[in-house]
Amino acid sequence: MLTRKRLAKMIVHSMLNPTLNDKELEEGWKLAYWYKAAFIYRINSK
Repeated sequence: MLTRKRLAKMIVHSMLNPTLNDKELEEGWKLAYWYKAAFIYRINSK
């Protein structure tokens, strides 16, 4: 059976906006951690 927890472990949490500020990045990391995302991907503008 596919549960929310098992599904979350298959999801890649991406933060693709290269202009995210520090607060938005922190919120994204917390959200990914809360859902136990399998991987977090961030685009760096520099």
